[in-house]
Amino acid sequence: EEGDRANECAVAFAISEEVNSPQRQGTLELLGSVFAEEPPDLILLETLTLVRDPEIFDTVERLLETGLPVWLSFRRCRHGVCGVFGQHWGPPEGDLFGRAARRFEEMGVGALLINCLPVDHVPGMISWLRDFTELPLGVYPNLGHLLGSRWRFDEEIGPAAYAELALAWRDEGAQIIGGCCGVTPEHIAALATAVADTKPGHKRPPLDERLLGRGPEPEPAEPWRDEQGRVVFPLPFPQLTIDEGVFVPTTGSYLVWKTLFDGSVGRDLACLDVGCGCGILSVQLALNGAARVHAIDIDESAVANTLANGFRNGVADRLTGESVDLYQWEPTERFDLIAASLYQMPVDPYEEPSGHRPLDYWGRNLLDHFIRLLPRLLAEDGLAYVMQLSVLGQSRTAQLLAEGGLEAKVVDFSFFPFGPIFLQNKGQIDRVEQLSDAYHLRFADEDVMVAYLLEVTRSSFNREEGAMHDSDRSA
Repeated sequence: EEGDRANECAVAFAISEEVNSPQRQGTLELLGSVFAEEPPDLILLETLTLVRDPEIFDTVERLLETGLPVWLSFRRCRHGVCGVFGQHWGPPEGDLFGRAARRFEEMGVGALLINCLPVDHVPGMISWLRDFTELPLGVYPNLGHLLGSRWRFDEEIGPAAYAELALAWRDEGAQIIGGCCGVTPEHIAALATAVADTKPGHKRPPLDERLLGRGPEPEPAEPWRDEQGRVVFPLPFPQLTIDEGVFVPTTGSYLVWKTLFDGSVGRDLACLDVGCGCGILSVQLALNGAARVHAIDIDESAVANTLANGFRNGVADRLTGESVDLYQWEPTERFDLIAASLYQMPVDPYEEPSGHRPLDYWGRNLLDHFIRLLPRLLAEDGLAYVMQLSVLGQSRTAQLLAEGGLEAKVVDFSFFPFGPIFLQNKGQIDRVEQLSDAYHLRFADEDVMVAYLLEVTRSSFNREEGAMHDSDRSA
């Protein structure tokens, strides 16, 4: 339009590769009606990647049935599928694409091109395709890519340099040459002038070995290790299965697990896992070398799941389990280390109760009861790792800890995005936050809690008092 040539230009109807999906097949049926009323000069199905059989061939067949010229263009180099940065998907595919090119020709496709790949991945592709097909072949690579909402363009390859590249593609046999992302009208004008009086050649350029997948094998990478020298890639996570109906670990559970793993805590200690679920914490404590781990949960299936996972990880001899309703439980022993990642959810008092959990307006019922039990559960020098969400608030927790002669410090925290059930109860969460020091964060439309990991011990005063009593008894 700027050059006053709008009526001289052919119309290209570009269709993205999503038409390969069953959901988009209906689009092809509608195109026939659209084209009958206002037919384009050309259908260009571009930036294709994988050669899916029969999907890609069925799509092409439907487009050919319109009676209009159909061109195909793939984002491919000699190695296979190629991205805008030159990254490859999968190993070399042999002559898969070449055989597809032959089939496209037999179907009646008008031309085959490659596009939207870096210029240094073009050499060798046209001459290779010519071994399989007599179709007109073309190339239009990219000189830019999208970063967020902005385009970033190649500042090194100007119009003159692009024209030189185009001459090399022409020498290799390219009959159609253009440009994709980042190629400007100035680039196109320069290449048009350069190739105006040339003919397609038959050169076969030497290929970079990396494009053929025949480069030297990389040296095995040194495994990533943590500060203790343990290999952490892949992460030595316990082998866990989760039985149907058993609570699936959440961000809070992983936060506690990370601390247990990082510190190798629990060695030679008597440990308790409260609300064991599938056993993610119990199993890790046993793997850390705990003398024994007792796992409790209100759900019998969860306890069975935990014990089974202990067997899978070779620590069954140090695991015991018990189905316990925490509200009815009367502890009979103390533990050196306790881990607890308990259910915490403020529930609207106007909602009907569901499941086995009673309505919990503040979301604290289970956590508060557990904190009250801690003085009876902790050994004199024991400690507990307790996960608490920010939507419950700190003040009430601090009050209950003080009443029990306990103190706490934050040893870690992580961000916990609202899942469906938290979004369902967001109204009540907002009310709890209005009436207490509870809080959560909001980023645009995303609600995010903070999961805190508390290390709870007996207060210094209580420990000193206990030591004095022990001294008096020995005297």
